[in-house]
Order: sequence, then structure tokens, then C-alpha cells
Amino acid sequence: METNWRSGHKEIDIIAKEGEIYTIPQEVTMLGEMSFESNQLLKRMTIPTTIKEIKQYAFRYCYSMESIEVLEGNTKYKSDKGILYEKD
Repeated sequence: METNWRSGHKEIDIIAKEGEIYTIPQEVTMLGEMSFESNQLLKRMTIPTTIKEIKQYAFRYCYSMESIEVLEGNTKYKSDKGILYEKD
């Protein structure tokens, strides 16, 4: 995994294409554009309370993705039955 600091956010740019389950580290605040693109192994993802922005196409072509869980307390995103939603 490669992370960068941009505009005050710690951002994931590249994710190793290994493993079916991934929990984003608490220190990450943004998922970069195409962070998980084409990851055919990834089935489940946990998004911490610290994520404030998910860039366009972060999960594009993740055809094996079954569910995304957003931890309670995240002010920007939520999940319901494994589906990611932006809070209104």
C-alpha cells in the first residue's frame, strides 16, 4: 500500500492486490481515485470513522466485492446491508 498526504488528507493511492478482506487503517482520511480499481480478489471492505472523502472510481471494476462496512461514527458515509452510501 502506498499513502500520500494531499490537501491535509492521508490518502491511499495504491492497494496491493492481495487478500479478500481489507480494513482501511484509521490514519487514512481519503481514498484516492482508482484506489482499489480492478482488484478482483477483494470481497469485503471496512471503512473507518476517519474516512472523509472517497474519490471517483475508487472501487471501479471490483466485481468480486460483496460488501462494504462503514464503522459507526463516520460522519460522511454509512453502509446498509453491505452497500456504501454517502450521508445526506
